Amino acid sequence: MARSSVLLSIRPEFADKVLDGVKNVELRRVRPRLKGGDWVFVYASSPIKRLVGFFEVDEVVKEEPQSLWNKVGSTAGISRDRYDLYFSGVREACAIYIRRTWRFGNPLELKVLKRGTTPFSAPQSFRYLHMDEAKHLLRLGWKRNGTQAAESS
Repeated sequence: MARSSVLLSIRPEFADKVLDGVKNVELRRVRPRLKGGDWVFVYASSPIKRLVGFFEVDEVVKEEPQSLWNKVGSTAGISRDRYDLYFSGVREACAIYIRRTWRFGNPLELKVLKRGTTPFSAPQSFRYLHMDEAKHLLRLGWKRNGTQAAESS
């Protein structure tokens, strides 16, 4: 189990790219406190509204947006115009490099997640998970999907 876990809301098009291994870095305006080996649970935002999988963090870096684009532009899964628009007005941009991904075969719907003993709320951007919350999400994902989720690298 990872030392630290985050629940991250990602637009569905980018969530798919991350879990398909097409997008190897997740971009953020605010840097979450993560390091290599930590896990990020991927919540595909509206209109999907489902927990679709998770990934293991390789590393997290924060740099000036232009400098970061030069490093991640080819693997970020986003056009330069969208990148510039997203980071407009910020001095530093954050990149979460992805080591491995797991996709839940049957994504967990928001209504299913809200039925648990631990109150579930989807974040606007991200929120930290307590260890028991992360374990609960893994159990739910495994239960709905057999003994394993599909792993991609």
